[in-house]
Amino acid sequence: MNRKRKYYIYIIVLSIMALLFIGVMIFMIGGKFKAKPFKPNLRESKDLLIDEVYDKNCNEININSDCTNIYVKNSDNKEIRVMIYGNQNKSIVSSNLNGNTLNISQKQKRGFNFFGFNTVMHKIEVYIPKEYQDNLKINNDYGDILIDSFANANMDIKESCGNVSIKEGNTVTIDNDYGNIILEKAKSAKLEESCGSIEAGEVHNIEAENDYGNIKITKITNSLNLSNSCGDIRVDNLILNEDAKINNDMGKIYIGSTNKIFFDAKTDLGKVRIGNNYRKADVELKLRNNCGDIIVNN
Repeated sequence: MNRKRKYYIYIIVLSIMALLFIGVMIFMIGGKFKAKPFKPNLRESKDLLIDEVYDKNCNEININSDCTNIYVKNSDNKEIRVMIYGNQNKSIVSSNLNGNTLNISQKQKRGFNFFGFNTVMHKIEVYIPKEYQDNLKINNDYGDILIDSFANANMDIKESCGNVSIKEGNTVTIDNDYGNIILEKAKSAKLEESCGSIEAGEVHNIEAENDYGNIKITKITNSLNLSNSCGDIRVDNLILNEDAKINNDMGKIYIGSTNKIFFDAKTDLGKVRIGNNYRKADVELKLRNNCGDIIVNN
């Protein structure tokens, strides 16, 4: 093959790769991109292994699990109840009160292959008084986490593979590797996601960072710091009282109604459209995008 022919083939290959890349960008910028992490749909165990009730106040509740669906629910009384379901031949479970700290644990026994046929998920249910105002810490390797409304509780959640859904908390920290995050209401939130969507309802202060997936927030009433590597960022209602910044590498930035804010907006590839830009405002929101539109519809 002569040098000239090699050159033409090289140009053709590069052109095809460029067209594919542009197509992916158009698809994502067009708002059709949405990360949907895959997770097998496994049955939950109905075999009750532990049922403990604690009438002593706990200033910290720790839940550590290898592969469990975890439910933290409002109790009907002032007691804390722990119920663990699973297979005692395949895991080690415990619930112990040490001083004012409640430790709940589920660990797989060595040699058990979790991804076998007819695998049944363990389940942990914890019932806590709705007025609980101390610390809740959860570390889960595999399985979903669902938490009811605890407006005064401080939550620290670490998830490796599964969805995290919280109705309400005081200060909420979530670090998720693979799965979606849903937070309906919180005073302060710090959300980190590697692969999956972040959805928040009403928050006073929020920091959110996503590597692969969308960020959608209904209402922010004080401060924000948002960044995304691949996916859209959307804030429907924004009341900003501090200087803030939104960064996106690839995807749209959209903001709905706002108070008086000065928007410093720049995008490398895309359009910028701002409804009302208050240059003499007391607060500034810096918007930076590498590939995607910036739209402020206020």
